[in-house]
Amino acid sequence: MIDLQRNLSAEEHLLIYWYSVMVENSNVGYENFRITESLIMRFNRYMHNWRTEFYNNPADFEKPVDWDRTRTKTEYFRQQLAKGHEFEIWAQGEFKRYGLDIGGYNSEKGQFAGENKFGIEIKYDMRMNETGNIYIEYSERLKSSQNWIKSGILKDDNTKYWLVGNESKYFIFQKQTLLNVYSRLLNNQKVAECRMVEEKLNGTSKGFIMSVSFAGNIAFADSIGEFVRKADFSDKSKDLYFAFGMFVHGRRDCRYIKGKSDNFLKVFDSLDEAFDMGYHRCNNPNCFL
Repeated sequence: MIDLQRNLSAEEHLLIYWYSVMVENSNVGYENFRITESLIMRFNRYMHNWRTEFYNNPADFEKPVDWDRTRTKTEYFRQQLAKGHEFEIWAQGEFKRYGLDIGGYNSEKGQFAGENKFGIEIKYDMRMNETGNIYIEYSERLKSSQNWIKSGILKDDNTKYWLVGNESKYFIFQKQTLLNVYSRLLNNQKVAECRMVEEKLNGTSKGFIMSVSFAGNIAFADSIGEFVRKADFSDKSKDLYFAFGMFVHGRRDCRYIKGKSDNFLKVFDSLDEAFDMGYHRCNNPNCFL
């Protein structure tokens, strides 16, 4: 919103000019562009209406941030990204109802560190209602002709909890619980109502499935309200990241910085902030646990 009682900033000049071109179909060049009080008022009304619609219907308006990679993304990949993003928006809104703003890492570097600073992975299972099963991924590839890479529960990041399902039914697991099931299946141990599977249609995902009834037995929580009551987020130091040299660390007691004086460390509130400053994630696997 533009304040008529002060000088317009450079960004506001550009915003209102593009509003006149894109919304009001003005074809005047910037050198002949004239800003009037009525134009600013129309712009403010437009922004107010847009903002209202955006926050009232976030799934329709908020777009996922796709990463700028040279590799070509399939249409299937883009569709899955959009569907998953809608579920993330819904889940984030539910967390906020209980006073927990989990936010999210949008950049590619941030996503390699985890989905958000609370370590809560959110996965949409579009076929759960149809099959009666929950799918847990552990390996993926962009195309069926490419090599498999670790993903999902095998991804090395800060994830501690795994929320999977849809808006009508979902479960929240401790990541270690899912890793235990995966390990048993990998070693050919029988786990009731669970089995390894591979996505056949596109050949781009490997995982295991478990029945909804089994999921209910091993879940940490079956609602966000229960999760917020049971999970401990009282240790605010977990939200701090410590940078030294070329690397950023998630634990102050990481062996690489344990003996360093506080005077030599730069402290960040988010990994994205540290990455933007040029730091790399510590390679110590225990640093972000």
